[in-house]
Amino acid sequence: MMLALITVLALMLTLFGLSTSTDTKLEWFYFLYFAALIISSFLAGAVITVVLMLYNAVRNIINAIGPKKEKQIIPIDEDLKVKLKTL
Repeated sequence: MMLALITVLALMLTLFGLSTSTDTKLEWFYFLYFAALIISSFLAGAVITVVLMLYNAVRNIINAIGPKKEKQIIPIDEDLKVKLKTL
């Protein structure tokens, strides 16, 4: 993610030299800048969402199969537990 942000920043800095000249019209530059800003913010949010989803999935797997089982993956009925104990 940091590499993508650095790349976008480097590309924006290369266009900075164009904005200092007075003989060109650069209205499109502002639209391009804000479009890149909005797209990069959506991508950053998506990366954070994916990381949090992976964290929750790994945490649930560890809780399900770990030594201190907090919950079972497949719930067992009480009648089945009684039958298994009698065997």
